[in-house]
Amino acid sequence: MLGQELERAIDDAWVRVRREILSDRDELHRRLARRRMKSLTRPPRAWCIAIRASDRRITPAHWIITPEHAMDLNHPEHPYEPIEHEVTIQTHAIRRYCHPVSFSREDAADVAKMLGVSAGTLRGARLRGQFSENYIAGLGGKRGKPVPLLSPKGELLDPSARGFARPHPIWGSMWEFLSGEMPEDFEQTVIRRPHFGKMIGRRTSPTGEVYKDEMQLRGWRWVCPVCKKEVRRIYYPVAVRTLFDSWFIDPVIQKRLCDADLVEAPAATFACMACHGVYHFCSIAPGAWNRVITYLTAGMLYGREVAKPASFVPERKRARTRLLNREAPVRRKVLARLRNGWTYFQIARDLKISLVGVGMHVLKICREEGVAFRHALAEKLKFAVLPLLNQFERAKVRREVVKGMMLGDCTQREIMERMGIDQAVLQSDVRAIYRVYGISGKARGGRRKLAERVGVGFVGRREAERATKAGN
Repeated sequence: MLGQELERAIDDAWVRVRREILSDRDELHRRLARRRMKSLTRPPRAWCIAIRASDRRITPAHWIITPEHAMDLNHPEHPYEPIEHEVTIQTHAIRRYCHPVSFSREDAADVAKMLGVSAGTLRGARLRGQFSENYIAGLGGKRGKPVPLLSPKGELLDPSARGFARPHPIWGSMWEFLSGEMPEDFEQTVIRRPHFGKMIGRRTSPTGEVYKDEMQLRGWRWVCPVCKKEVRRIYYPVAVRTLFDSWFIDPVIQKRLCDADLVEAPAATFACMACHGVYHFCSIAPGAWNRVITYLTAGMLYGREVAKPASFVPERKRARTRLLNREAPVRRKVLARLRNGWTYFQIARDLKISLVGVGMHVLKICREEGVAFRHALAEKLKFAVLPLLNQFERAKVRREVVKGMMLGDCTQREIMERMGIDQAVLQSDVRAIYRVYGISGKARGGRRKLAERVGVGFVGRREAERATKAGN
């Protein structure tokens, strides 16, 4: 098991380096300071209890719902429509419904009830190949199509996770018992609202208009107690079990240091993923190994100090595929308009996309043709109308002319009149030119320094007048 191998590797690493760390005061405080880093204060998803708002097992049988008739479609106060209500989350309900689901072979309808999902959601998981299926005709006296029996390919299913996927094995098996870590007297009330969406498929309006009567219930949303946003899931973080919770004593306790250096306990409340800053582990992400070791050792060890188990192999959850011969209709439209000399703003307004989107399409076209920018693209593809310069390209050309006039010792008034610009634009260009050549714009003799950096001779007007008078 990867979790057991990792635990042994961490224990061996701490036994090997703890004497050096504890004997060096500066090194000890440097590692204790990692406990206050943002990366360590974010709870991992594997150590969070999650509750889905659309879980069909949330009923008045084990949850306190106020008002109790909120989901009753036959109630006279709100006929045929569920209403917003409050759900009181208690410990016994969490331990009953946030526990992993395990079964060997069950009917698909019973599996959907155990997981608290609809038949459509379970069908998506079946199409992704998460279950082994076997069809038996006439099972239980049912007529019609054969009854599907499902068997999970894994041992346990997490009913609150996306796709019922269990956490990465690197976190061990403690995620199975997180519901037992809840305080006995825990209680929190959270608002739950119905989420309506327009009908899709054959039930949509033929005219494309959307009316309230045509909206259908698509599920539920929690109202986060902290940020008040509607979210699909709320999380309760549990303190990560570290190296010093089993065999070793925390250096803060051993050295009798300040309690502020201890690992800060997560907030004991349900909130959304953004408010808690939940960290989702990805084995192929840069620094993933170092981050896991930081969590499991409370910041006292680095990833380079712990040997990676042979069973830890970074892998993708989704296979990386490259789409070949794929049509790009919007990109072709952008190229057609670019050939006719349209500006980015005109293209964005005509195609109803953003300016950034137009720029990304042009960038991809340039990469396909093997050129650096759109002017080189116009030369290669022989555009009928050359593309106009944008503001940055116009500024680059203008600054070259301004630099030449500055080296000719022209006054600001002469430069503004000849270039047709105002004083603010001129000052901005002068600062940009000085910045390129590393010259302070406030220093006197800036033009002479610019000439030295460029490598040309500089003769001021007064010097030229004096030379002319001396020659006469």
